[in-house]
Amino acid sequence: MGKMILDFRNLFLSRLTKDTSIVLLGNAVSSGLAVIFTILAARALGPGGWGIVAAVGSLITILVALADLGISAGLLRFVSEKWSEGEKNKATRIIEVLFSIRVISVVVFAAVLVILSKPISEFILRSEDARLTVFAVLGMVGSLFIDFHIALTEAKRNWKKAAFFILLTNSLRVLFSFIAIFANRINFGSVLLIFCASPVIATIIAYLTERTGFGISNKWGEVFREIRLFSGIMGANRIVSAINSRIDVLLLVNILGAYETGIYAAANRLAIGVPIILGSFATVLAPRFSALSENGESVRFFKRAIGLAIIISIILLFGVLLAPLVIHLFGPEYERSGAVLQFLLLSFVPATLSVPAVNLVIYGIKKPQIITLLSVFQLPIILFINFNFISNLGVFAPVLAFAAVNLLTMIVTYFVCFRYLKR
Repeated sequence: MGKMILDFRNLFLSRLTKDTSIVLLGNAVSSGLAVIFTILAARALGPGGWGIVAAVGSLITILVALADLGISAGLLRFVSEKWSEGEKNKATRIIEVLFSIRVISVVVFAAVLVILSKPISEFILRSEDARLTVFAVLGMVGSLFIDFHIALTEAKRNWKKAAFFILLTNSLRVLFSFIAIFANRINFGSVLLIFCASPVIATIIAYLTERTGFGISNKWGEVFREIRLFSGIMGANRIVSAINSRIDVLLLVNILGAYETGIYAAANRLAIGVPIILGSFATVLAPRFSALSENGESVRFFKRAIGLAIIISIILLFGVLLAPLVIHLFGPEYERSGAVLQFLLLSFVPATLSVPAVNLVIYGIKKPQIITLLSVFQLPIILFINFNFISNLGVFAPVLAFAAVNLLTMIVTYFVCFRYLKR
């Protein structure tokens, strides 16, 4: 018992916990602000209007993943490694090349999407209003650039600045929402504009404090060849993961309509803080697993990470008890969202416990293709469950799909890790 207490004491006093707490604080505040924005917007629009805004938000997430090209993961993998080794000139070249690719990809993707805005709105969002896709493109552009700045500061292990960038977007959404309410301008159009334009404004603020530029030089090809395999694999993984996590809302709006989508999306937007927090936990683990060399060192750090994951899981279980109280803030129309939120939080427990194993596989064992293949395998499971059970289970079908794939991820990744660590 004494050894266990000492281990937990060391865990709380470790550098890992201190770094994690900074990023977790930024994500926790950001998640809290996202909840406030969701309550304000959902109450103002009702389930029908909020369902469409949520569908646009899901489309933004998928578009961001498509246009990311693994650049954020590349920053964490290569810039973090070079920066920690003191090779800051090499790290700067990588940053400039990745930023150049980001700018080019954003311009190309945005142009194509605007041209195809009408068919995309009709086919994916079930609306004849092409402006919905244009708003999604705006949100995609801002999200891609603010993500770049967040990943850049995290790669440099500047956790305080990273935490500030993390909470910028949702801070602006809440600020502009209150302004709209006081000006009596809170409606579907203003909410959609606030939701999609806030990451653009956040990007401008971030760029003024963490500037970077193009890296077109004779070293461009060399850097690109170094990063392309890892970034390509991680980019594919992010695409599949984004589809896995956001296809539920788009399927619901197509099968059940905007109102039922709004019921589910109210709970889903509250639970979205969980993957955001898990992402910050993973971000702190990534550069440390990348720098580990000895197997024994990997085992010690892995155990500490698991301990922290268990603590976060326990906090999630407390969240299950509080979920109905939070849903009451949305108003009586959203009463059914309470049970959805409770089951969503439970489905995230295996995902939380998987974070150390997933990051060890990607950055320690350096086998990101395993995670990508796992994500690809999850997609048909999610589609099968949703298509076959939405008609019977309604808004609970996506929750069942989440629980199934999260449990699968936990089992597979720990199996891979234990085999690696036993060698």
